[in-house]
Amino acid sequence: MFGASKSLWIAFANTIKLRILLRQVPNGDQSYVSTELTNITTQGGGYLGAGQDASIQPGYSDLSSLSQNPFWADYGFLPNGGGPNQNYNFFIANQLMVNFLDSTADPRLGYFYTKNGNGTYGGNFFGSALTQVSGLSSIGTGILQSPKMPALIFSASQSYFMQAEAVQRGLLTGNYQTLFKQGVEESFRYLGVTNAMTAADNFVSTSANGLVNLTVSTNALQTILYQKWVAECELDGYEAYSDYRRTGYPFIATPSYAVPGQAMPKRLLYPESEYTQNVANVNAQNQTASDIYTKIFWGM
Repeated sequence: MFGASKSLWIAFANTIKLRILLRQVPNGDQSYVSTELTNITTQGGGYLGAGQDASIQPGYSDLSSLSQNPFWADYGFLPNGGGPNQNYNFFIANQLMVNFLDSTADPRLGYFYTKNGNGTYGGNFFGSALTQVSGLSSIGTGILQSPKMPALIFSASQSYFMQAEAVQRGLLTGNYQTLFKQGVEESFRYLGVTNAMTAADNFVSTSANGLVNLTVSTNALQTILYQKWVAECELDGYEAYSDYRRTGYPFIATPSYAVPGQAMPKRLLYPESEYTQNVANVNAQNQTASDIYTKIFWGM
């Protein structure tokens, strides 16, 4: 990763520290967060920037499923031009995201998902019993780029959105509008959108939607978090879930259609492996099934 570049490793470490510190906002010790961010600035090295995705490339190839990029091997196509894996047909678009991208005229829609046989995009709502079996969209070419593609660990886009949030909250100095725009640009670049930088700038600057364009937004933090959520689509769902738990964004009225009206879970329960390998500590937590709706210590 990073071709042994010390400077990029330092930037990566700083970016991870920024993620950890943002976990403590808004319920943590703000003076501690500010002090630690000041220390990062003083020590130097910055954060992951344009084109600086943290990714692993050990030499993936299309010779066999064992040599392919692991994500491609699980959700893409068989080696040497073979047909789709079972997961490619099983994991399809979430209609919630399709609707949001469509409502904001987001050019990334066609990179996150494939078009269906009707030339449009379709999916299912999570947990819905009324699932469609036709007219569905699969994982798009912006996500499944190649069996040889690097394995993404941390995107430059996410780095910029975190910096934008920190500046908007007054925790870092800088211009959060510029950092926000760079976050969108890096998302477009990663997905391989045609003329990515121009397309991203046009998308943001011409949109009349406050969840896209900061200049018409009445809630800058919400706009930053919504576009970060979009950029993490199919790439880092856990981080999007963590952002929701600490900020409440994005607001999703019906998280699961399996039980309409039920709240979004606020934490994950300990897995069975903890009960077999870490008995004393996990039992001391007295965890029950209802704890899934109890906020984690850094959540809101």
